[in-house]
Amino acid sequence: MLADMAMQAEAARQMVYVAAAKSERDDPDLPFFGAAAKCFASDVAMQVTTDAVQAARRRRLREGLPARADDARRQDHPDLRGHQPGAAPGDGPPGC
Repeated sequence: MLADMAMQAEAARQMVYVAAAKSERDDPDLPFFGAAAKCFASDVAMQVTTDAVQAARRRRLREGLPARADDARRQDHPDLRGHQPGAAPGDGPPGC
């Protein structure tokens, strides 16, 4: 998966470089290559980001850690502000 992500990112980069070179030369097919490079690069960025988040989540699960940061906050840790989990506002210590 990581190799696929790297290959896609490099392909998008090369496509952008080709479009930039065509821009320098004022090639007649620049509008197509510019639009194609922009579209491909944005699609690759979204896919690679999604894959990276999934890979990080799988790694955390494999190591026995919470899959998301929200899950880490939901564990049975005392609230540093003195609130009890699930308590209504105003049920905490005075001043909170």
